[in-house]
Amino acid sequence: MHIQNRFVVKVSGASGQGINSVGETISKAIKETGLYSFGYREYPSLIKGGFASFQVDFSSAPLASSSDKCDMLLVLSVSAFSVYYSSVAKDGTIIHSVIGLQQSEEQQKYFSENNIKVVFVPAQQLVKEAGGHPLMVNTFLLGVLWQLLGLSFDHLIEVLKRTFAKKPEVIELNIKMLEAGKIFQNENLQPVTLGFEFHPEIVDEMIISGNQAIALGAVAAGVRAYYAYPMTPSSSILSYLAAISHETGMFVKQIEDEISVASLTVGSSFAGTRAMCGTSGGGFDLMTETVSLAAMTETPFVCVLAQRPGPATGLPTWTNAADLLLAAFAGHGEYPRVVLAASDPQSGYVLTQVAHNLADVYQIPVILLTEKQIAESHFQIKDLPPAIEIKRGLVAEDQLESLQKMDRYRSTENGVSLRWLPGQCAPTFDANSDEHLGDGSLTEDSV
Repeated sequence: MHIQNRFVVKVSGASGQGINSVGETISKAIKETGLYSFGYREYPSLIKGGFASFQVDFSSAPLASSSDKCDMLLVLSVSAFSVYYSSVAKDGTIIHSVIGLQQSEEQQKYFSENNIKVVFVPAQQLVKEAGGHPLMVNTFLLGVLWQLLGLSFDHLIEVLKRTFAKKPEVIELNIKMLEAGKIFQNENLQPVTLGFEFHPEIVDEMIISGNQAIALGAVAAGVRAYYAYPMTPSSSILSYLAAISHETGMFVKQIEDEISVASLTVGSSFAGTRAMCGTSGGGFDLMTETVSLAAMTETPFVCVLAQRPGPATGLPTWTNAADLLLAAFAGHGEYPRVVLAASDPQSGYVLTQVAHNLADVYQIPVILLTEKQIAESHFQIKDLPPAIEIKRGLVAEDQLESLQKMDRYRSTENGVSLRWLPGQCAPTFDANSDEHLGDGSLTEDSV
């Protein structure tokens, strides 16, 4: 192994070959055997084709990052072989199902110098003989891998059963493919000795991505509306919140563009609903005029900015952390804002709640930064931290009758004006994007 006390498996192939599904299954099953795991995925801007991978690092000790080399590489396509062969560590193994694969001189030299074994598994033929669908090659190779590692199939099968709980006919066929892979390994390959200490007490820990933690943080913060236009690597916040919306009651809406996303977020917040949006750098560029509007009208605004390489479209599915200055200085004019940065799921969960409290109490834009490594990696954690107290920063109900119209934007000792909501039994005011007086009415006079 290239890193002490860590074993690394990478599954690779074309988009559409179920690489992500296999990787997630490995992460969950590894955890349920009593080991710690960390999952990291790479994929192109394609629905099908190209190359994709899911790497799972696992160990007897907790992990919070992925390594640059793997000990075992599973390959389902020619393009993936060409891209990922050099990611295999010294003394590693490549198991592939590519019929007629030709190795270049450069590849052969790399394998020879690093003592890397390249093993062909006739998975297509064996899957067909076992009565499976061609897409089940990934499950067959998973069976080969699991037996190579000497891990219990009971945990793996339980994960598959939960994954395909709504498709019982698929469960039986996938189990059959696992068994076929297990038989092939027993007859053809030597098992790997891991030598790890297993921890039964961690089997109930959770596997969670940074985006899922941020989404759950929004739920804990009392967010009632989430708006987004899909933009990697923030998109899974949208899909996850939509998937659980029937449980949370949150209004989750995919909008036509980021300008509308920001406008809906500010509008909902102005009306009194805790709202949030998510995007990446290019989308946040489009939001900046509305962020300035939120600042001028002193309306709470919270946005998750999941960074990726730019400029322009850049590299949509890769990671970068270069948008700090964008978050800190975006928009015209000067106004207060807060920029927070998540470093893992736990901080993402907590900071999402902190962001909403800060936005509400100080009536300012708050941007929560993350990036693909944090947003989409699969972390194994014991639990999320306790939820924090919700602070809305609104005028108390029993004080509404004493308010005057000019109180809304009147200067105060602490710099934070009084805030109440439309529809409450209180004076009306204008939420004006022009420079304005205490009641929001336009002014161009010097103060």
